[in-house]
Amino acid sequence: VSIIAFTLLHFIGDTNMSIASVLPYVSMAIAFTAVYLLSKKSFAYAWLSHAFNNVVSVVLLHVTTMETALLTF
Repeated sequence: VSIIAFTLLHFIGDTNMSIASVLPYVSMAIAFTAVYLLSKKSFAYAWLSHAFNNVVSVVLLHVTTMETALLTF
């Protein structure tokens, strides 16, 4: 249930729910659920894993955006 909820919550308002766009979220949901279960059901570790994933995503997005801006300048 949590894997489905996690995946669907990331698609609120998005009309493109293809397999290619859903698969990364399902994979992350499985990974975060595994972290939760392996940490003896500690929500903190799952939350920190999700936060770390978001930080990495934002940094990579920022770096690639800056590279694109520099290349087009």
